[in-house]
Amino acid sequence: MQLRRIVTDFPKIDPTTYAFTYADAASFEEEIDEWFSYNDAEYKRLQRARDTFERRWRKFSNKPWLESQDCQKFVEREVNGLHATDLRRRCKSLQTVLHIVLGVWDETAGIKSEEATKAKTNATSKHLENMKAGIVMITNAGGIALVFQVLQNAFKMLWDDEFRETKLLDEDIPYIQDELDNVTTVIYMLVEGVRNDPIGLASAREQLRRFNTKPQLLCANRNSGTELG
Repeated sequence: MQLRRIVTDFPKIDPTTYAFTYADAASFEEEIDEWFSYNDAEYKRLQRARDTFERRWRKFSNKPWLESQDCQKFVEREVNGLHATDLRRRCKSLQTVLHIVLGVWDETAGIKSEEATKAKTNATSKHLENMKAGIVMITNAGGIALVFQVLQNAFKMLWDDEFRETKLLDEDIPYIQDELDNVTTVIYMLVEGVRNDPIGLASAREQLRRFNTKPQLLCANRNSGTELG
């Protein structure tokens, strides 16, 4: 009775109308913004990926990424590293691939082009171009199939009772979590890049379609899927 009285006496307030238009999908840059939660753990994960990329790139070349002609060779080497059975070695290659798919943002994110993007995002046109360039290089190196293989193998291990009970070490857990977060982010970037530029990323589009991709399974933090067409 007391609860009913509280509800009855509670002041009636008209719902606030928000300027929001629902759509299944937005522009490439807006979808990227929606994927990331921008919390401290995620920031540290992306910083680790950047640091790994920088260490490995410095050993490979003495030129900045944007000035080098050997980027594709480097990408091929890192994509090949996804074959590694050692979890830590594989994670380092995956971190490097992630940073490339994210456009090597430490070099490109702040570069303003003459025609700045008008989307509701801080991403610059130059950064977005380099993200798509990264997708092209990963595709040309045969990386899409390997990225999906990494994802499948990660889940197979976690679903294997024997592995969890007898082979999973406590010190491996952070690497497994890192691998799952990074591989799903890479796949999401591939899917969204292709959806927004199916012509420029035609080769990636064809390779993705072979997997009968279900992006909604990757987007736990979103309510809608994406179709590749």
